[in-house]
Amino acid sequence: TQTQGQGALTGEINEVSTCANANDVVTLPTATVAGKHCLVINHGAQTLQVFPASGGDLGAGLNTSTTIVAGSRKLFISYSSTKWEPVI
Repeated sequence: TQTQGQGALTGEINEVSTCANANDVVTLPTATVAGKHCLVINHGAQTLQVFPASGGDLGAGLNTSTTIVAGSRKLFISYSSTKWEPVI
C-alpha cells in the first residue's frame, strides 16, 4: 500500500533500489532532535513518495508526503523533534 508507515527507514543514508510503481512509499524515522540527517537516494525506476514518521512534518504540513523522482536524492535535516526540512 502507499500509506504512511510503510518502508520505515532506519539509517542516515538510505538507498531505495526498487521503486517499481509510481509513488511507492518509504517513511523517515522520527526526527527526535534538531540536526539529525537522513539522505534518501531513489535508484528505482519510478517516483518515490516519502512520508515523515507519524506526527511529523517535512515542510508541507503534518503527515504530508513529498516525492523524489527516479535517479535523484533528497537530504532531510531535522530542526525540531518532529520537523524535517529537505535541503537538496
